[in-house]
Amino acid sequence: MIKTKPTGAEMAEMFSDFVNVMNDTPSKEFAEHVCYRTHRTLQQSIFEAFLLCVKNWADMYDKDLYDLRNEHTCKKAKEIVNLFDGDLIVPTI
Repeated sequence: MIKTKPTGAEMAEMFSDFVNVMNDTPSKEFAEHVCYRTHRTLQQSIFEAFLLCVKNWADMYDKDLYDLRNEHTCKKAKEIVNLFDGDLIVPTI
């Protein structure tokens, strides 16, 4: 059987399901694995995906597309984008 990679939308749903728990143990385990047990080039790609989320949340903040449930995320994302003057490009080596 050929294993196919999930689409971006499918992966987003899977990740949403993954973090939908009442404790932070799975997220800590995820971060530990990504940072210490994942190939360094892949770490760059993962970080780039995270930064694209940050950019989108910052855009949502600018456009008032948030509410109390994600206000902190959007506001902090905007602060992160401002720290880097909008330069969120991650080189692949």
